[in-house]
This record gives sequence, C-alpha cells and structure tokens, in this order.
Amino acid sequence: MSVRFFVGYISPNGSTAKVAGALADRLSTADAQVEPTDLSQPDARRSLIHGLKAQEDVCLFIGSPVYRDMAVPPVMTFIN
Repeated sequence: MSVRFFVGYISPNGSTAKVAGALADRLSTADAQVEPTDLSQPDARRSLIHGLKAQEDVCLFIGSPVYRDMAVPPVMTFIN
C-alpha cells in the first residue's frame, strides 16, 4: 500500500502557502498522492480529518505562522 501525503497549512500572508505548495509539488513529482489543504477553511479541516481517518498509511505535514512561540490558534486546535 502506498503512503498518502496530506499538507495542511494556514497562511495569512501567503508565505506558508508557498512553502506548502512547493512541498506538495515536490511530492507530486515523485508520483506520490498529495492533498494540500488550507486549514483556515472549516470545511477543508473536516475533509482533511476524514481523509486521515479513511487511510491507513498517511504522512501529515502542517505549516503555520508562529504566534507567541506556537502555531496559530486554529492550527493548535486542529492538532489537539
């Protein structure tokens, strides 16, 4: 079974989205199944959670700006 990659990110100013996009593009060129997801969208978060639960072999990357030495609150909520 192949691993499915999920790239979740929040990017208010676009820089984290660029990094997430570059990662997803690089994984795609290696013929990997990649699903980039903007975690600022509630429906996208639910879809990502569903995708993670539906797969056995997954790798999740999470990108976030840093706020007070932590990921932004929506990302922390998603991780919890």
